[in-house]
Amino acid sequence: MLVSDIVAEGLPPEILESSRLYSSCVAGAISEEKYLQGLRDAGLSDVEVRERFVYDADQMEAFIGSELEEAAACCGGSSRGELAGPGRRRSRARSGA
Repeated sequence: MLVSDIVAEGLPPEILESSRLYSSCVAGAISEEKYLQGLRDAGLSDVEVRERFVYDADQMEAFIGSELEEAAACCGGSSRGELAGPGRRRSRARSGA
């Protein structure tokens, strides 16, 4: 089984508190270590990261900015925060039935 998700560490409070960024998977991202442990805790075995795509700061700022600008346009505004480091991780795990 392959799984793909966003993981991140050290997100600033303004990102963590944004419901718009939570619904777009950024603010709800957890560390890679916690993510992999969650897969193991769910009973999956042979959990490993097979591929990483790490977003650079410019990519993250563009993504976050566009998400917050859309929210501001429809929902009364939000501030844009700076973020560096999260990336999409693709993990492979086997069911430990």
